[in-house]
Amino acid sequence: MTGLPPLRREGPTTILPQRPVSAPSMTAIRRRFATRGDVGADLLPASILRSWQRCAALGLRMDMRPSVEPIGRADLGERRDRNDRLRAAAADELVRLQAAGTRSSAVAVLTDADGVVLDRLGDAGFAAAAERVALAPGVTWAEAATGTNAIGTALAD
Repeated sequence: MTGLPPLRREGPTTILPQRPVSAPSMTAIRRRFATRGDVGADLLPASILRSWQRCAALGLRMDMRPSVEPIGRADLGERRDRNDRLRAAAADELVRLQAAGTRSSAVAVLTDADGVVLDRLGDAGFAAAAERVALAPGVTWAEAATGTNAIGTALAD
């Protein structure tokens, strides 16, 4: 137990759209957003639509892959030092997630408020796959850097 209060979210209990979105329709939804700047409210979770709007306002394009380069070791070390209380508070939970990740081929990451990955724990075999998608310490996952993604969107919302 970390002593932190449980996280609570205001609003609806689900973030899923009214009906599942298939890959072909997701392509059409992306096209519609690119040409109109909006989509029907029932087609996407509101958090994803808000993220797309924020990213568009920043000039990010959905058809471009972001360049994801880790920050330097010294900068990562400084960020880890600045976030030592966060890292200590999250340590027990990360260890539990690491154990679960080992059984399910997954990793858990801890980021700072800027979306920079401070720590990554989990299945060693899956770590190589995580590395390929730049889910590694020192990589920035803020929306402004990488567009819509789970980490950046959670921080922005």
